[in-house]
Amino acid sequence: MIAAKLLVPEDEDEGDVHAAAHLWAAVQIVGDRDIVMSLDNVIAVAAAANGSIPLLVLGLASAFP
Repeated sequence: MIAAKLLVPEDEDEGDVHAAAHLWAAVQIVGDRDIVMSLDNVIAVAAAANGSIPLLVLGLASAFP
């Protein structure tokens, strides 16, 4: 079903996505998204470690070089 949805063109409605008015605003948007994605990575590594401190340290060390 997912493959069929990929083949069918969708409406290109942008929703509520707006362009940043200034360069600094665009940099802030990218920075905010980067922080959220980093937090998501930390949560995923913590969940995968399943309480093991060595695995947690190894996972975080490899995720953030």
